[in-house]
Amino acid sequence: MISRRLFVSGALALFAAPRIAFASERLSFIGSLKQGSLVIAHAAPAAKVTVNGASVSLAPDGVFPFGFEFEQTKPTTIAAQFADG
Repeated sequence: MISRRLFVSGALALFAAPRIAFASERLSFIGSLKQGSLVIAHAAPAAKVTVNGASVSLAPDGVFPFGFEFEQTKPTTIAAQFADG
């Protein structure tokens, strides 16, 4: 017989999975995330995105490019503020 703890944790995982998948669809990256690379990203169309504090223009469908410097020594910070907060 299945234990109550296993049943509850499985139910919670099934409940949370769609929310986790939805969150990952709001901001995605295509390309190599290493020095000297160009990355194509996609955010929700109404999002406001910054890369290292600089505002980024989004295409009407939410696509935006950014790149990593070849001799980059600091991490890149990408922030997105979505229309729903």
